[in-house]
Amino acid sequence: MKYSIPRYWRSRRNLYRLEAVKCRSCSKINYPPSTTCRYCGSRDVELFEVNGLAKLITWTAVYSEPEGFEVFKPIVVGVVEFPECGVRVLARITDVDLNELREGLVLEPILRKISEDGEAGIIRYSLAFRPKMKE
Repeated sequence: MKYSIPRYWRSRRNLYRLEAVKCRSCSKINYPPSTTCRYCGSRDVELFEVNGLAKLITWTAVYSEPEGFEVFKPIVVGVVEFPECGVRVLARITDVDLNELREGLVLEPILRKISEDGEAGIIRYSLAFRPKMKE
């Protein structure tokens, strides 16, 4: 068993939400979230969920995947930015042809299955990004 159910349950909020904090003193956004503002040192911060559309800043394709990730070959990893708050994250880019990738591509967050622990019965998901679906 790779993961215990109690440990996985306790960490689910961090796994499935993208959160940052906003400092009430200097109004700066801190990601990843912390209890102290890294800009002014204030402890007066409020947690908020980062959501909405993001844009692709840069990316790379990884062809030598780690064990257990062979089905994702190549793994596309990119830096995406949420323009409304300026938060940038490193995340997997999915559901896209490598030739379609370009700077500024509009992306939407999505959960994707990454592994399954048959013994514990845990199916693990991860936050990824895909091109915005046309309406």
